[in-house]
Amino acid sequence: MNIAHLFHTSCAATALLLSLAAPTFADESAPVPIPLEVNDSVPATGFAADAVTDVLGLRIGMTQDEAQAAFAAADLPLMENAEEIAGAGPYDPKRMGYRPRSGEVMPTFSWNDGFRMSFQPIEASAGLTMYSEQADALGALAEYTNGQFLWVSYGSPSVGGRVQEIRRSQTIAEPVDTQVMLDSITAKYGPPSRIKEQGRLWIDIADYHKDGQLVAESDSRRLLFSLKCKPPGLARGNSDILYSDANANAWFGNGRDPRALQEGCDANIFVQLHFGDLPNTIDRIDVHVIDNVARSENANAITMQAEAVHAEWLRSVAGSKDAPDL
Repeated sequence: MNIAHLFHTSCAATALLLSLAAPTFADESAPVPIPLEVNDSVPATGFAADAVTDVLGLRIGMTQDEAQAAFAAADLPLMENAEEIAGAGPYDPKRMGYRPRSGEVMPTFSWNDGFRMSFQPIEASAGLTMYSEQADALGALAEYTNGQFLWVSYGSPSVGGRVQEIRRSQTIAEPVDTQVMLDSITAKYGPPSRIKEQGRLWIDIADYHKDGQLVAESDSRRLLFSLKCKPPGLARGNSDILYSDANANAWFGNGRDPRALQEGCDANIFVQLHFGDLPNTIDRIDVHVIDNVARSENANAITMQAEAVHAEWLRSVAGSKDAPDL
């Protein structure tokens, strides 16, 4: 099975409903979804020019073709090639491997004047999710996600359809010394803006970017940045949430330009290292890389097109310009 083809095999489109305020009129809607404008230019980025955004070969700003090539080169074992695990018990996984996934969104707008319109579905995300094939309570084989994945979200065709967000969650087969992991993270992404150990559970490491530069740990604003920039949560367990209705809304965001917000981050890299059972070891890594500026440009590009369609409808239903004789 061709992996590049699989990434174009999308699940059903998710309607992304956005309500825009306006006076109340009759209920109307555009008859059919319309295509988004295509613009191949590279959108602005919130990352510093020398920032490293690489996660297993995936980088912010990649085209969809480049991202698909990076997925194929990531050396993550596919389920379709997985062999049975020797000596597996009756309730142990029989096979384990990654399956390609992708998701669509269908941006849909409505106004209080009754007008509603949709754009044609677009591919918004792609990824590799690990599954375990094991017996259920009745002994039948079934597949379950086990919380490991590599995932990206794309901007719309109106901003070049490029990678604007990357997530990774992976168990480390052989636990690694904690200091070795910390040194490795620093060597790749540079000195972090913030690092904090959360008890005996994990270590949070974050890079915050603002105004084209990395915010240093010594920056007096770091607490404000840590509150505004830390991701609301990293998907674990059933990673289907990354392709769910809720994530479609998160994909669009609130449209606010972080460059206009004093306390907001333009971009950030967040790494969470989970402590293993053995002392001073790490056995799991979660990574979230997000370009808030690129996401804002994506939302604004789509909203402007929707507003143009709405304005044309208002002109079409406007009253006569000729006043009657009085």
